[in-house]
Amino acid sequence: MRRLFLLPVVVLALAMLLAPTVAATTGQPPEMVGQTSYNAFWTPANTIAQTFTTPNKTERLDYVDFFVYSSTDGGTIESWIKAGLPGTSGIAGTDVTAAVPAGASGVHIKLVPPTGITLGANAQYSIMFSVQGSPNDTKIAELCTSSGYSGGAAYVYDGANWTTPSTSGTPCAQDLTFQVLMSPLPGTLDQQQNLHNHSVGYVVMAQTFTAGAGGTLTAVSLWSEGSKGGEVTVEICSVSEGIDCLTPALVAGIRPALATGVLASTTLTVGNSNPQWIDFAFSPPPVLVASTQYAIVIDGNDGWSGSITNAYTGGSASNGSGGGWSSINGDPIYDLAFQTFITPAAVASTAPGAPTAPPTSTAGAPSAPGGSAPLPLFLALMAAIPVAGLLLVKRRGAIARQ
Repeated sequence: MRRLFLLPVVVLALAMLLAPTVAATTGQPPEMVGQTSYNAFWTPANTIAQTFTTPNKTERLDYVDFFVYSSTDGGTIESWIKAGLPGTSGIAGTDVTAAVPAGASGVHIKLVPPTGITLGANAQYSIMFSVQGSPNDTKIAELCTSSGYSGGAAYVYDGANWTTPSTSGTPCAQDLTFQVLMSPLPGTLDQQQNLHNHSVGYVVMAQTFTAGAGGTLTAVSLWSEGSKGGEVTVEICSVSEGIDCLTPALVAGIRPALATGVLASTTLTVGNSNPQWIDFAFSPPPVLVASTQYAIVIDGNDGWSGSITNAYTGGSASNGSGGGWSSINGDPIYDLAFQTFITPAAVASTAPGAPTAPPTSTAGAPSAPGGSAPLPLFLALMAAIPVAGLLLVKRRGAIARQ
């Protein structure tokens, strides 16, 4: 009989173990193409290049990494990217200059474009660059073998033509030692401000934006210089009465349950030290109305960057670290580097005439973002089944004794 009494407890424990858990959304890790091996080095006197091929999906370019074998006097590397084979004109915004320190030995040089660049799926691009400094001083690592990177090759420019060096000549580069870091897009892009040419160090910030399309906001992305790390909370808020996001509670480190004005919230632990887009996905996603302004509220400092020019007209950045909201107004930025991703309302419906869009507000809902309300009822039903069986057995026993 005692075993029968234990059945509800066992079933309840199993149901809790097997039930889906609600975890913090994780950012999509950057993807890399290229190769990191080398067996020689190249001291380029002219412009050189390396071609690469993107994966079979649209990507955002984070940065390009070249490996400098050595440099006694130091110098600079200027790089730009062109769609297709090497040529003279690059993609706007990809012209980047980086310093090579004097005495460098085995140093990775990151070339980070100051603006977001979208790369097409399964497409070929060329990284063209030149090295300025003392002649024959800065040595670029290369792989002098025919079994290198299969998605591209090294090229050299002689002043008139681009050619691929042989594996037995000088230079003999089959491939340079390089990496291209990219971030996959988390959905359909709606609003964006891609310039990230100035860092901003506020702990609590907001960026307002105007939704271009109505539908569910699946994710927002923020550009991180990767200089901080730690826990970051992002909320999507109404701006009907300022920015309705309970700023003092955020500053105090208290994250309240979603209330009026707070449409969605998610928390990430960001630990990647590389410059990249960080994606914050929402579950359930909030529903946005086209041509309506909302706020992205950020609690957590991960080296965010933005534009020192007023490039985005649909909103602006604000500082909330003092307990209230104040416009940053160009000191040091006007807008954060951000992107929003919306599933249009017509696509969000599961069937014609039967929309299942989530509510636009979760006022009075104490459950955590991404929680599932039917779960407690499911557990109660699971536990009730053996109890009903036990009562039936006892009833039959009593009848038998009569």
